[in-house]
Amino acid sequence: MSMDAKYARLPDPWYPLTQWGLTSKFISGWASGITTATWAEGANDALYVPVVFPCDATLYALYALGGNATGNYDLGLYDHEMRLIASKGTTALAAGTLTLTLPEFRVIAGRPYWCALALSSGSGSVWRVATGGAAHILGTQIATEASAVPLPSVMTPAKPASTLFPIFAFGVR
Repeated sequence: MSMDAKYARLPDPWYPLTQWGLTSKFISGWASGITTATWAEGANDALYVPVVFPCDATLYALYALGGNATGNYDLGLYDHEMRLIASKGTTALAAGTLTLTLPEFRVIAGRPYWCALALSSGSGSVWRVATGGAAHILGTQIATEASAVPLPSVMTPAKPASTLFPIFAFGVR
């Protein structure tokens, strides 16, 4: 087993989102475990979802999909050393596409990165997908952090309270 086998991997061949963000119609084509679940982590908590890219690429955007307009959010990307690359900053949550424009960041194949989403309100919601339960969460390195709005400059991950995690998509060049 390779060292990065425990991280979520993008499918091969990789067909990234390059021209458009997430929409409800796009999401509806995914697995049946998709929901607009309320933020179970609590107010001001962040969720970190690791991703390993199958090839080198340049990212120009990170997307998530808001379910309602309750509170504020921060959307960000962390590198393999858990340092913040870019963050949206505290922004009003809206139903629809949440977008972080990245400064043309180059990702390296096989290296873990973390997508981060934090909500200021426990009653806010985003489109999320169910995992295989608590054991699956630990095996994939999905993590949470309290008091993380705005997102911190360095992650301090902990075990999440929920088995639902946000769905992220990338703009790639």
